[in-house]
Amino acid sequence: MISKTMKKLITVLLAGFLAGCGSNNDKAPVVQATVSARDVNVGQVIGIGKVEPEKAIVGLATSTGGIVSEVLKKEGDRVHASEILVKLDNDKEVLKVEQAKAQVRTQESQVAVEKSNLQEAGDKLKNKQKQLATSANLLSKGAETSQSYDDLATEVAGLEAGLARALANVRLAQSRLEELNVQLRQSEEEAGNKNLCAPCDGVVLDMKVKPGEAISQLTEYAEFAPQGKKIVRAEVDESFASKLSAGQAVDIRFTGTDKVVAKGKIVNLSPYLSKKSLFSVKASDQEDRMVREVKIALEGDTDLIINEKVECIIHVK
Repeated sequence: MISKTMKKLITVLLAGFLAGCGSNNDKAPVVQATVSARDVNVGQVIGIGKVEPEKAIVGLATSTGGIVSEVLKKEGDRVHASEILVKLDNDKEVLKVEQAKAQVRTQESQVAVEKSNLQEAGDKLKNKQKQLATSANLLSKGAETSQSYDDLATEVAGLEAGLARALANVRLAQSRLEELNVQLRQSEEEAGNKNLCAPCDGVVLDMKVKPGEAISQLTEYAEFAPQGKKIVRAEVDESFASKLSAGQAVDIRFTGTDKVVAKGKIVNLSPYLSKKSLFSVKASDQEDRMVREVKIALEGDTDLIINEKVECIIHVK
């Protein structure tokens, strides 16, 4: 049992302790301060990026539909401009080309015939014109009858009309030949569109079709990286966006390692902040965080793979 005296002593001690605690809190209040990243003196800023071709990756689409008959290139193949990547079935188009060529050959023969007729008509006219001139001379001397002269003049007029018709036939035949040549070029273009070709030198990144598949017009059949240097497109947190500038040196390393695998310099800075776009945002990330996009030109040749994720150590001093 605790005595009454002991209880009073405990009560007094507790009261003094609590009073002392309250007094200390009043004398030393807690102060919270916020420091902006803009005010922090840092030498390096880390961005997360991925390797891309200097010219943007493009999706290759068909200008016509059809059945895939042959796939000539696969992922990773380097190709030259106009090199065939995929062939579509073009039997009907090839047949149209052959028909158009036959029509052109026939019409070329017709043009030759009409030109020959024109030449013949011209020669006959010249001969009769000479006879008419002779007849006119004889008529003036009284050695030719006016009837003979009039008959020759009528023949000359008829030949002149025939020459005009022959010339019109030549022009008509040539016009028809031009039309057929246009149709031939159209047929050849349609047949050529069945060969899906590389737009320029580059690398096939992804081939999306297989033989036997049916694809419609404007379907994307491959992803393609034009030939050129590789760059890194990176994103830096908004807190350090103001510390970036063109020309700053950058060390490139793989995520989670300290080994520098490439070097480069910032060549382009986005003029505004945007939402993260290069990589998916983790659930733990703050949704309102913004980033500044930078493009980094790599120095020399590099074995980095397109779309490879890397860390970018930007030297801001």
